[in-house]
Amino acid sequence: MLLIQIHYLNLGIERFEVLLVVPVYMGFWIIFTALAGLLTYREYDGFDVVEAILFPLGVLITLCGVYLMSLRPSAYTALPQNESESSSMVYDEQTKSETVPAADSESSQLLPGKKGGPEEPAKKDD
Repeated sequence: MLLIQIHYLNLGIERFEVLLVVPVYMGFWIIFTALAGLLTYREYDGFDVVEAILFPLGVLITLCGVYLMSLRPSAYTALPQNESESSSMVYDEQTKSETVPAADSESSQLLPGKKGGPEEPAKKDD
């Protein structure tokens, strides 16, 4: 059973972002183990009114949280369906090293001495 779970978890990570797959996996893991414990140990027999309301409410809150996390925008793309498409998606190390980070307010200033960065002040020989 564990090998099947790991297999499908790896398939999910291959196709989607880790920040989506792992929380969804863990959320459902928590819900199903809580429900399994509830049924296996017949804990519902000892529930009073408050517990009978709060347990399903907790499960519902967990499901809503997982759903809301799945709505956030992601940067993944669909995997290629055939061999010809996959060859166009392979990147070599040279291409990776030539990528430039996105400019934002904190990283818009490049380090001194780097191409395109602020010039270093000229040193005076006194």
